[in-house]
Amino acid sequence: MFDLVEQPWTLLTLSGLTFLVIGTLRSAFPEKRQPWQPLIPLVIALAAFGIDALVATDREQIRDVVQTLLDATENEDVAALVNVIGPDYQDSFHRNRARLVDRIRRELSKPVVKKTSRNGLSLDFTSPTAPTALLRMSIVFEPSSNVAENYGPSYRAVIRISFKKYPDGLWLTNGIEIEQINMQPFSWDRVPSIS
Repeated sequence: MFDLVEQPWTLLTLSGLTFLVIGTLRSAFPEKRQPWQPLIPLVIALAAFGIDALVATDREQIRDVVQTLLDATENEDVAALVNVIGPDYQDSFHRNRARLVDRIRRELSKPVVKKTSRNGLSLDFTSPTAPTALLRMSIVFEPSSNVAENYGPSYRAVIRISFKKYPDGLWLTNGIEIEQINMQPFSWDRVPSIS
């Protein structure tokens, strides 16, 4: 609650309390009134929104990476996907970043994904240096794609994404594991080629 950069409510509450105290003091001691005194709560409130707007917290940066993953998948933008994958990426199927990037390029060489939507996102900062996100999402495939024709037009997926903060200050994904497809346990080794 008291982390000033995560949310503006602490400073807004302080601003409200300051307004009440200044109003009370100005009423009790009219001879000590100054024209600038009512500006103090306003400055505190503006600081609350300014800090919130100017500082991108770790949570906000990780949410942005997840949104980039969704948008880039929907737009089949390989370059944007590659930009949010860390150099030491590894998952249960892809031993390194290069293998995942090769797969992304191969699978997204033809129009495959029509729409992605986030149904839920929970962030776990139990380990501050290696947070994870549990993403619940829906994927609608292009009607003419191999996936839609052979496996179905849409899927619901649960994906666990792990992150790492790199020396340049950016959070990038360093692992993605598929946990469920259509509420059934799933993993990378069961994913067929979709192109």
